[in-house]
Amino acid sequence: MKPVFRVLLLSAVVFALTSCLSTEVELDLRNGNALILDLTYRMPIGLWEFGVFDDETPERAIPVSRRDAEETAVLYEDVTLVSYTLREEADRAVVHVVYRVESVSGLQGLWGRVAGSPLDLSFESGRLRLPLSSGGPDDGIDPQQRDLIEEVFDGEVFSVAIRTPEPITAMELPRIDGAEDTRGDDDRRIVWQAPMGALLSTETPAQIRIEWETTDQ
Repeated sequence: MKPVFRVLLLSAVVFALTSCLSTEVELDLRNGNALILDLTYRMPIGLWEFGVFDDETPERAIPVSRRDAEETAVLYEDVTLVSYTLREEADRAVVHVVYRVESVSGLQGLWGRVAGSPLDLSFESGRLRLPLSSGGPDDGIDPQQRDLIEEVFDGEVFSVAIRTPEPITAMELPRIDGAEDTRGDDDRRIVWQAPMGALLSTETPAQIRIEWETTDQ
């Protein structure tokens, strides 16, 4: 089982020719000893059935079954699978997975590397760098594939919500066509979303940088 976000990127590209996928991520940093990574995958029933049709297969195309979630958690001593649910909405399978993480290194392992770059989180300095997509000529996607990915993932969305321990003081968000961000009345929460196709086919690396108040400020 690969790290959860790397799995998302690889699975989405692999199935760009046949199907579509939307993903919602919520990262709660308010408790440094119990970080929460909350993931929701929405995919056509057919894609779900194809990806997990054989419980005995060690590597499945869409590794978001309960067993996959459990296997991911046990890779790290400080990661616990809090909950796993699978439900059906119309013609879509909705998978909801929640992990509790007790260390920054555990979160880094769970998130995985994007373009060789790990998640960077420091509570002492109040900052987070969250890599989302590699982009660029080394991502293995040619121009024709980029066009196809955007077409196939038309209407699909990637969103990430981040809760910080203290009020947000600065942020840098990816510049992707169709992307939106909201903060509302909560100065400790940011939500960023973009068309899934645009994120997967971006030609430049996409990452989120956030800073928040610390006791030293």
